[in-house]
Amino acid sequence: MPKPDPVRSQKLSRVGPRQYSDGRPQKNLRVVGFRFSCRDLDRFRHFVSFYTKLWPTTCCWEQNCRRVGCVTWGWPWQVDIQASTGHICGGSLIAKDWVLSAAHCFPNPSDISSHIIYVGRYQLNNYNSHESSHRILQVVIPDGYIEPHSGKDVALVQLSTPVTWSDYVHPVCLPTSGTLFPSGMMCYVTGWGNIRDNVPLSGLGTLQEVQVPILSEKTCQEMYNLNQNEQVAILNDMICAGYQEGGKDSCQVLNNLLNFQ
Repeated sequence: MPKPDPVRSQKLSRVGPRQYSDGRPQKNLRVVGFRFSCRDLDRFRHFVSFYTKLWPTTCCWEQNCRRVGCVTWGWPWQVDIQASTGHICGGSLIAKDWVLSAAHCFPNPSDISSHIIYVGRYQLNNYNSHESSHRILQVVIPDGYIEPHSGKDVALVQLSTPVTWSDYVHPVCLPTSGTLFPSGMMCYVTGWGNIRDNVPLSGLGTLQEVQVPILSEKTCQEMYNLNQNEQVAILNDMICAGYQEGGKDSCQVLNNLLNFQ
């Protein structure tokens, strides 16, 4: 399996300014998260609450980052998952000792001794004053998971030590049971992965973001059907986001943090 790389855009700016240059169009689209129908969201809620005993029903963090002083980055729930080879995946804090990530990030969930999760991290290759590191106690994968294109690509990661909440470290808001994510709704993909195909993030390794609209399941499936070399069935627990003309995208399937506006 190739090394997961969260974010691609033709030219990505730093996280602060939300402006990007498209560069040459890339005629491809990626499944970058989860499509929550009410039925599937209930299943997901059960999976999370069964293991974490937690399901936030209200927004845990008001969008006031600039007012409280964390202007350097606006994603206090973003985590960096590292193994002996370096950065492998991102994830989202959902509780003081639980992270939501992807199952494909842990091909062997019982072999996690070399894994470390960093919270409060903004740059991979620089000092981060609000950063803390945590070992992994366990990784929980849904029964029946095989590979990303088969669905169920979600992982609950329990930390060996809890994080400390601050303006720079905070849980993501989880959707309530009636939440809808309609086509055209804007969201952000964030991470530290490749900035182009086979071009890794260089320099200080600043956390990247790209804004993309949600596409309907029908539109997404039709676009995938046009490429005979990349046949993917869009399942009920997937979501498509991106531009039909290309230009802004994520590098790998189901390996990114979606933040909905």
